[in-house]
Amino acid sequence: MRNKKLVWRSMMKRKRIARLLFLTMVMVFFANGCSTAGQTATEVGKGTNAPVLNNNGEPEDGESILAVGDYSYRLEDMMYYIYVEEEIGWMNNDIYSSFYDEEEYSNYWDEIEDEEVGLTGEETAKEAVILSVKKDLVWYQEALKRGITLDEEDKSAALEEYNSFCEELSDAQKSAAGMGEELLAYFEKQQVIEKYKESLLEEAEFDEEAVSREVSAEENREYVFECLEVYKEDDNDKTYPEKEMKEHVKILESLAKKLDKKSDMESMIPDKYKDIVFYSDGTLLESEEDNYGKYKKINIDKALKKLENGEISQIFETSYSYFVARMKDNNSSENYEEMVMQAVEDARNKIYDTAYENAVDGYSIVFHEENWADITLGNLIYGL
Repeated sequence: MRNKKLVWRSMMKRKRIARLLFLTMVMVFFANGCSTAGQTATEVGKGTNAPVLNNNGEPEDGESILAVGDYSYRLEDMMYYIYVEEEIGWMNNDIYSSFYDEEEYSNYWDEIEDEEVGLTGEETAKEAVILSVKKDLVWYQEALKRGITLDEEDKSAALEEYNSFCEELSDAQKSAAGMGEELLAYFEKQQVIEKYKESLLEEAEFDEEAVSREVSAEENREYVFECLEVYKEDDNDKTYPEKEMKEHVKILESLAKKLDKKSDMESMIPDKYKDIVFYSDGTLLESEEDNYGKYKKINIDKALKKLENGEISQIFETSYSYFVARMKDNNSSENYEEMVMQAVEDARNKIYDTAYENAVDGYSIVFHEENWADITLGNLIYGL
């Protein structure tokens, strides 16, 4: 496939955007926990014999998929969780599809996503939904045990989040089962859960600044550059003849001579050369030494890191291409800030997960796999 390295850089950049986008929105969805695979309508743990309630706090009257303690969730009660997993899934689909040819990759939902256990993207998403619902219901009921309740301020905040979320929905999504009062109930429960989590952080004397200090600013220093590149293989992965490759390199050399600190690198490629010369941007971390590595005794990573802002590099040769680079920012803090954010979220999640693990065995948990098996994720709600 053409330009694998170019697309790989784009893929990494989009993955970073995806990670930042969902750090706050769905941090619970990525937490580790027990798999639900293989469980049927079997009770796990212990709990009360009280009538189970749905997402609205009313006696459950539909086909239960997951019951945790006093609450039993139907499909309608789980739509927000499904929406988020479908949104993540389609984002992953866009990323992977940009990297592979159609014959190499069909779609995220059907391809194996978790190679360790052999799960497809859809199966991975379905497990994530069940685990997330289970955790939320344990945390919610633990909050109630502490006397944490929904006050008027919480209700207003939940309604505001609900209205904001609904503004992004299509008419078909808004009219789908589970996207009405059940959805509002979800946001109300999250208010209670968040207050419970805040109490856990207070008890643990969580120190965000201390966690942040553990992340090295120097190791996460980032070098941001852009480049013009010609590749050694064509669209069919066939190596260009030596004479043709030399011509391509000469074209790159002629463009490199025209480069300065202010020139628009991408727009300077003539139309007649746009299937020969390609523009891309990339990044290197201070801690990275094998992104490009050595080629013909030249350590490309080290050479790039020595560039001043706006400085133009020599033409480098790699195993797959020739390229010239221009440094945009040789001391970017963007990656460091992301790593700090990630470290803080990981530390918080560790506290939340510990509370979950300590409490979950005290609840009766029944997973009705027969009511979940025929549910297909991908376009259940997100694509409407």
